[in-house]
Amino acid sequence: MSYKKINFCFEPFKGIHRNETLYIIGNGPSLNETDLDLISNSPSIAMNRISMIYKKLNKWRPTYYLFCSSNILNPIWGEEWGLSVINAVSEKKTISFIDKRCLEFLKTRGIKINNNINLIKNLSENKPNIYGDINPKCFSTNILNSIDKSGSTINLALQIAYFMEPREIIFLGTDLGWKTNNGSKIDNNHFDKNYKAHIPDPIKVNFQMRNIHKLSRKIFNRDKPYIKFYNASKKTKLDVYPIIDFNQYVTKGLIEEDKERYDIAKNYWKNLKKGNKYLIKLRRIIFRIKEKIFKFIQKLKLYI
Repeated sequence: MSYKKINFCFEPFKGIHRNETLYIIGNGPSLNETDLDLISNSPSIAMNRISMIYKKLNKWRPTYYLFCSSNILNPIWGEEWGLSVINAVSEKKTISFIDKRCLEFLKTRGIKINNNINLIKNLSENKPNIYGDINPKCFSTNILNSIDKSGSTINLALQIAYFMEPREIIFLGTDLGWKTNNGSKIDNNHFDKNYKAHIPDPIKVNFQMRNIHKLSRKIFNRDKPYIKFYNASKKTKLDVYPIIDFNQYVTKGLIEEDKERYDIAKNYWKNLKKGNKYLIKLRRIIFRIKEKIFKFIQKLKLYI
């Protein structure tokens, strides 16, 4: 079967990490306890506001950076998100893949598209349903044609990893266990308290993220069973992969499965129940009001 190539930016990276370990870096709180400098010589994929952690590190920068979020347009924290994106794409050691819809934003901030900044021209988004169930179409096995977000940049990272074909994929900072955040100034869901993200329905988000991992692993097992997966996040509720000790792996090359932590992660999902739909709806309404207030204040400042 022939496929139309639209996302040419990915073409040079097909099979580029065969026989290597590829790290996928989430933005969970446990990233604060993870010495990323230990993997500075290994390929890695990071995303969104990862540049907020750069000041704590001496050497590590991601090999690849992904961004396709509408958060840069948010009236409350869009400017802060935008600054993080600019800092990430400005790293000379990093190859960035950015949704083409962000092009105008980059241009207005004086960022010129170069060989290290690639535009994703065909990005679909098969969003999960209200329970976090995933559409099987949200994982593309041919990203040259199309790549899917499905409400999470981690899904892009998994599809790109499929294309790059590493020997192993190690997850760091993929904590899950999301909690409600309706625009609070303090963010407990990410590695930086100032990260900022709207999570009115954490139950749905948790299942959504877990289901993204479950679907991708199913497809990897079907098409590329030789690729191994391990979750080396310091604190995690993600039970789709074996959980291992990061330091033992990265310093000694030892793969020691932590069955106790895995059982704890697995039990977390047994006790997770759907949120109150009326409370979730109220949170969404309150947040929309907050956004409108911020927009009004911004317009008011233009006339003062």
